[in-house]
Amino acid sequence: YLGVHWRFDVENGNEAGLNLGEYIGKNFMKVLCAADFNGNGENNSNDFFEFLDAFLISDALADTNRDGFTNTQDFFDYVVAYFAGCP
Repeated sequence: YLGVHWRFDVENGNEAGLNLGEYIGKNFMKVLCAADFNGNGENNSNDFFEFLDAFLISDALADTNRDGFTNTQDFFDYVVAYFAGCP
């Protein structure tokens, strides 16, 4: 069977599991920031203008409050998030 065979590869298996866990944690378990619209890890004017472009064409990505509609409340919610910044 696949997996760690205790007598043969416990050290290699544990090390591989630790490395995999660290990789997943660093690359996929990031805290998302509502103000980082383009997802590049920074909160800057590019995020604001990309949100504005999406908002003006009623793109679903601009539905900040996830209520199924792109409306002025989404704009206000994004502005609040933008000025609050990212942790």
